[in-house]
Amino acid sequence: MANLTNLLFMVNTGHFIGDWLYGLGATIGNFGWTVVAFTVILKLVTSPFDIWQKVVMRKNQKAMKRMKPQLEKLQKQYANNQQVLAEKQMQLYKKEKFSTFGSCLPMILTMVIFFVVFAGFNATVSYQNKQNFMVLEQTYDAAVEEVKADTTLYPDGIEGETAKKYIEDKVLAKYEKDIKANQSFLWIENIFVADTWANPIPDWGTFSGQGMGKLGIQIDGLMSDKYNAVMAPIMAKYNTQRGGWNGLLLLPILSFLLNFVTSKLMSQANAPMPAGNEEMQKSSQMSMKMMQWMMPIMMLVFAVLYSSAFTLYMFVSALVSTLFQLITNLVFKIIDKKQEEKQMSTSYK
Repeated sequence: MANLTNLLFMVNTGHFIGDWLYGLGATIGNFGWTVVAFTVILKLVTSPFDIWQKVVMRKNQKAMKRMKPQLEKLQKQYANNQQVLAEKQMQLYKKEKFSTFGSCLPMILTMVIFFVVFAGFNATVSYQNKQNFMVLEQTYDAAVEEVKADTTLYPDGIEGETAKKYIEDKVLAKYEKDIKANQSFLWIENIFVADTWANPIPDWGTFSGQGMGKLGIQIDGLMSDKYNAVMAPIMAKYNTQRGGWNGLLLLPILSFLLNFVTSKLMSQANAPMPAGNEEMQKSSQMSMKMMQWMMPIMMLVFAVLYSSAFTLYMFVSALVSTLFQLITNLVFKIIDKKQEEKQMSTSYK
């Protein structure tokens, strides 16, 4: 517990989610499993809202079932006057206590949480890559000083082949002893890099570059030649394995599929009856179908361009959400069946 408390106060990734991840990681160790634990905890923390949301959705479903004949009647009656039709529908929604806000709230909340957590993971990934390099740079500089100090063993200085190998071996040993175990996860070599064809060890352009898929790390006085000198032995070994791929594209694909399933389940459970004539209804239904694809596709883009850590978060989050949705659907079906049986038994008495 002391380690956890100390780390929470000592680490400053620039984002409270990042500090939370590091605090949790102090007791778990491997960052991949830290992300899994973090995601489950976050889902538990937000579960009261999820339960409330499901209750609102269920009430909406029942209200829509009651309103459907009246809505169809209104659509026929005011087919040529869309303004009046919309007013009448809103009046009916209000009468039956159909929550239009409850229909869009899940999407709003999902987007807010998504971008807050995404910012936290970005801060964490940048912080970790920066810390990794600084640790390796210290090892490199210390090895260089050792070579310079021992002119007998290294008469050619740091330019000699023996000296270069000594320095590279020191840096590689430091990486494999203190860094590699924390960032390897299942089939992924480096959890802080995308589970794709990307190299597991970032090159200078990725490390210091700006824009999508870049880390944007700036260290005073650091230039490409120093970065390449420090990271050369690690890149030479790990960026050539498996064709240079960091992962196998499994997390992006699984995340996309699960998010699509979750999006479809949510839309089916909370879809209001579209207003307007037949043509407008078809257009509205088409828009809803597009919305089902929008979030999963956006998740896929983020999964391909950003770290495996964030993709792992999206996958576990979607998995928990899907299981929770299926369980609540089953529970509600059982409740509805019992209510129907009770009504039937009362009717026949």
